[in-house]
Amino acid sequence: MSEKIEKDPIFEDLKVLIEGTMIPDIEEGIDDLFEMIAADKNADDEQKEELNDMQELKKELMEVLEDLENESISSEEATQIYDDLVDLIEEMDEDY
Repeated sequence: MSEKIEKDPIFEDLKVLIEGTMIPDIEEGIDDLFEMIAADKNADDEQKEELNDMQELKKELMEVLEDLENESISSEEATQIYDDLVDLIEEMDEDY
């Protein structure tokens, strides 16, 4: 009889944070930047850099989701990423 190994809840917490908060917020920010750039018909270097940063962060988050799906991430790594994302959210909330 095989015993089921209990999965660390951090994996689900991280997935929910990324899918439920981070990616929707990033996609909204990307859309807003595209609208600003389209309205101005020209993007300044700061807008281009911000757009690039958001697109890169989204890509990295998608890779984390893939790692979670493939179970190729340790609970320690998941905890660190989760903590870093919570810190990032708090910093962004302070800025706005």
